[in-house]
Amino acid sequence: MLKAGTIISNADPRSTFTSLVGAPRLDAMFANRVTQIRGSGVVAKLHLALSGKPEFTGLSDDEMDNRLIVAPSMKYVERAFNHSKYGEYSESPVLDITIPSLHNSTLAPEGHHVMSVNVAFVPYELEGGWEEQKTTFAYKLISQLGQYSPNLKSLVVDHELLTPRDIEEQFHAVQGHWHHGELSIHQSFMMRPLHGAAQYDTPIERLFLCGAGSHPGGGLTGLPGRNAAKRVLDLGGAK
Repeated sequence: MLKAGTIISNADPRSTFTSLVGAPRLDAMFANRVTQIRGSGVVAKLHLALSGKPEFTGLSDDEMDNRLIVAPSMKYVERAFNHSKYGEYSESPVLDITIPSLHNSTLAPEGHHVMSVNVAFVPYELEGGWEEQKTTFAYKLISQLGQYSPNLKSLVVDHELLTPRDIEEQFHAVQGHWHHGELSIHQSFMMRPLHGAAQYDTPIERLFLCGAGSHPGGGLTGLPGRNAAKRVLDLGGAK
């Protein structure tokens, strides 16, 4: 056991309060609010190992190192989201594509590349379960990508698909939400992640939050950590 005068938790707020602190140490009303945090993951992650550089129709080599978004219209996005509401995955999901090996050649052997795809909207609870459908969904995603990159299928050496359930298991984000909770209006700004634990403070003295579940939320900004550190220093620093 480690003892500390100040603890700053980067874990999911639900994990922090229910697993690390424990409901018996919390006010009953606050503990109940923790269970009401909305944060069921709706994004899957597809990783592809490629034997060469993919080509995308209509894109030059200079444009390939940008984020490539497959979301032709608002109706397309809405239809993709509608499936997730009923525990289904869309046959035409929204795709957010990057090829990080174009920026960092150490990520793949010479001449090879890796592709990373955020797939929205993918339900945490899939009708019929993920066990039987995960592989099928991965191949459907590769087929969909092939509509925009004609040579992609011939380049795929291996793939990895992380569903929201996999993200929960591997990264301990409750329900697989990598922002540690929805960025809905009642869980944003001064109300993030919940009433009684905003502004990085918690009901437990000298316990602070600094992760994606804190304001301003997820993404690679470092702002939750910076703001939490400032809050700790404002209150007299670590003890």
